[in-house]
Amino acid sequence: MIACLGWGSLIWDRRKLAVEAQWQTDGPKLPVEFTRVSDGERLTLVITNGAVPVTVLWSQMTVASLDDGIKNLSEREGARRAAIAFWSPDRSSAHDEASTVGEWAAARDFSSVIWTGLKPGFPGNRGEPLTHQQALDHLRGLEGDNRKNAEEYVRRVPEQVKTVYRTAIEVEFGWTPAL
Repeated sequence: MIACLGWGSLIWDRRKLAVEAQWQTDGPKLPVEFTRVSDGERLTLVITNGAVPVTVLWSQMTVASLDDGIKNLSEREGARRAAIAFWSPDRSSAHDEASTVGEWAAARDFSSVIWTGLKPGFPGNRGEPLTHQQALDHLRGLEGDNRKNAEEYVRRVPEQVKTVYRTAIEVEFGWTPAL
């Protein structure tokens, strides 16, 4: 079985992502945090070195091969294939979390796992995660549709993905999980 990991918009906005409809809540613990400014100025979750690990979600992919899964997730994310991380018993990407994912996957007899490996940071400064203060300042500066879309993203993130920055966002803006 090929699994796809998710923690943000993949959960509620699959588009053409080839996964089963149900996302499982017992994925590996990964250090995800709101440290990337993405399209529409949304503050989004990405794997961030040093972040407190949280349990992410997973869904079985409906693709024939690991390469098909990588291509499918790359298309869904609008990202280069190099931005898609993966693990299989035979080969893995050089992503920092590949061994953590591999341990989790091997215990479940998955043939492979893929996940988004986009870099944190502002556009033009990828790789440098937003600090707690930069994240809050960025959200404070949003207006109109950009603010509305940023709020929707934060509220729709699965409740179990409770990060340090998310707690601060909930306190400051009241953007608690959607029911």
